[in-house]
Amino acid sequence: KEEDMKDVLALFPFVGLVIAGAEYIWSGLGYAAGLSAVFMSAVSVAIPVFISGGIHLDGFIDTSDALASCRTKEERLRILKDPHVGAFAVIRVITLLIITFGAVHELFYIRDTALYCIYCLVFVLSRVMSAVSAVLFRSAGNKGTLEAFGRAAEKKPVVIMLAAEYIVTAVVMLYVMPTAGILVIVTSAAVMTAYRFISERAFGGVTGDTSGWFLCVNECASTLCLAMAARLL
Repeated sequence: KEEDMKDVLALFPFVGLVIAGAEYIWSGLGYAAGLSAVFMSAVSVAIPVFISGGIHLDGFIDTSDALASCRTKEERLRILKDPHVGAFAVIRVITLLIITFGAVHELFYIRDTALYCIYCLVFVLSRVMSAVSAVLFRSAGNKGTLEAFGRAAEKKPVVIMLAAEYIVTAVVMLYVMPTAGILVIVTSAAVMTAYRFISERAFGGVTGDTSGWFLCVNECASTLCLAMAARLL
């Protein structure tokens, strides 16, 4: 019911905490069993999909189709609801997964525990920022699930809770490894800024699908930055 949805967005980051825990446990089991970095990376990329049911990848696919269509805002919004998958969406989701796999492989290959801890926390940070965008960014007005959650949310308490969750996550990242933590925080802020610009220009605001797109892009970009940091730091 609508009255039950007022605090849901503030709890969204806890899904990321579950994923982070699963990722950390998997890394421990994989190293203990002597598994290859390739196999550990493949399972690591699949863990968020298994836990979330692939809902965010679905949003990434739909949004990729809509953005590649070069149509009007109304047509793009219609494409978001279209169950069919276009060629550009397939190309982009494969590219996303390949880049993510390669970046995660670097982390497993280097075997830097601090960097991997920050990688796990990326799943929390992304969901905090995704929830913030759902509350504060303009809605596309497509009457989807995200708009329903945003409309039902008690904005002030939810924003305060999300701010606290963001601060805690950021502080832990900076404590674990300051340089890498700053890199992820700055990267996420840049992706979020680009997300707001793209969603408002292409769709007139954010939707559930664009939120999934942001989550996937942000996690991929942050992991890629960590992989580069693994070689440079």
